[in-house]
Amino acid sequence: MTDPEPSADVVVGLFIGGASRRMGGQAKGMLPAPGGSETVSARLIRIVQDTLPRASIVLVGKHSNYDSLQLPSLTDRPPGIGPLGGLLALLHHTLDQATEPGSPAVALALACDMPYVSHELLHRLNDESPDAAALAPCVDGRYQPFFARYKASLALRAAESCQAKQLHSLQHVLRSLDTEALSLDESETLQLRDWDRPEDVQGPS
Repeated sequence: MTDPEPSADVVVGLFIGGASRRMGGQAKGMLPAPGGSETVSARLIRIVQDTLPRASIVLVGKHSNYDSLQLPSLTDRPPGIGPLGGLLALLHHTLDQATEPGSPAVALALACDMPYVSHELLHRLNDESPDAAALAPCVDGRYQPFFARYKASLALRAAESCQAKQLHSLQHVLRSLDTEALSLDESETLQLRDWDRPEDVQGPS
């Protein structure tokens, strides 16, 4: 699979999250992926590299368990406000990395603990509705902020506005952007299953 032509500068942020208390403190993204020898994070990185070979990949958050991935990492900007700090760090980094003045720098935010995402679904997230300020599936009335695409300049303004109002939920950011919903069929919805508890470590059903 090849990266589609246009020219947008794409940065993929892999959110490695917090302490994983419900998983007994294990780093969820470093658990073995189903049906192979890779970890969940390594599998997701491979999917990104295969699907979007020109994209750059960064870890959002810092945890020594992920050092073996040998990727640059971003610290929340600022810390202490939950996932919004990570999104702000990713959006600032995306704009800093933009290679063409005026090009629509784009950030993809992906959770580290999604072991079932396919090349095809990632392609859809990258390609569909290119004019949307943000694109994300909406499941049970809630946008999925960690399988989402953001136009960095527009999203940064929205995120900074939410921060100033102390609205730290990413739902506020996505709704303020009039996010377009990425429609999913049943099998695609199952691909977004993550691992939060030990009993989740099984194939989708």
